[in-house]
Amino acid sequence: MNRKAMINKGEEGLSIRRQCELLSISRSSYYYSPIGENLKNIEMNLMDKHILEVPTAGVLTMQSMLSDKGINTNITGLQLIEDCLQ
Repeated sequence: MNRKAMINKGEEGLSIRRQCELLSISRSSYYYSPIGENLKNIEMNLMDKHILEVPTAGVLTMQSMLSDKGINTNITGLQLIEDCLQ
């Protein structure tokens, strides 16, 4: 069982600090919540994979592919990103 899941937040008695101490976990790791992936990084990874698969793909093809995946971008932004990838 995960030690973080063993901590009781709302109960009276032992404080969170004391519970973390008894379970040998730091309070910072108890309160830490990971941040999701940045949308630009996801976009760059998709574009990079697409360029490797279809090296002749242009900006409009790239925009269409991203749009199919639910990412709306403009042509100017794609051109800037595509220049960085090459």
